[in-house]
Amino acid sequence: LFPVITALVNMVDVHENNVARYKETLVDRIRALEATHLLLSRNGNASGMLHDLVVQELQPYMGTRDISVSGPSVVISGGAAESFAMIVHELATNSLKHGALGDSKGRIEVNWTFASKDAGSDIVFEWVESGRRRTSKVVRHGFGSMILGVDGAPLVGYSPKLEMSDHGLRYSLRLSRKEIGP
Repeated sequence: LFPVITALVNMVDVHENNVARYKETLVDRIRALEATHLLLSRNGNASGMLHDLVVQELQPYMGTRDISVSGPSVVISGGAAESFAMIVHELATNSLKHGALGDSKGRIEVNWTFASKDAGSDIVFEWVESGRRRTSKVVRHGFGSMILGVDGAPLVGYSPKLEMSDHGLRYSLRLSRKEIGP
């Protein structure tokens, strides 16, 4: 947990030395990490359900936005769960600022499937949103890009893909069962 917090402190990218903005961004991400930690603690075995991690992050918007979350039952271990929760938190934060969560008519579909029928098959995670995009299609290369893996390896998983259009965003990620398993 502490290495993750240290990484958060070091990776927050706030332009123009804006201390208040740095603090706000850092506290927001630490709270997301805390919520994941509490969810995992309740289970007693430091692992949780992928569905619960996604719903926990989207819960504040579920009554007021068109959001669907679906996928097979998948257990994710503590360290991978914390990293995955940070990815989902980054997607939700970005969506609130620029996308579907910031638009009362926006829609988010989150789903995951097994890549094949094999028992140890990878999981393919997808976040698809339609709705407002305030910014251009240009991806800024900052803290969020590092978390999502746009600038290299994501915090967990591999083969991240981020596609933006005037109408929405699509993010996909493959999760290795060996990497996320309890």
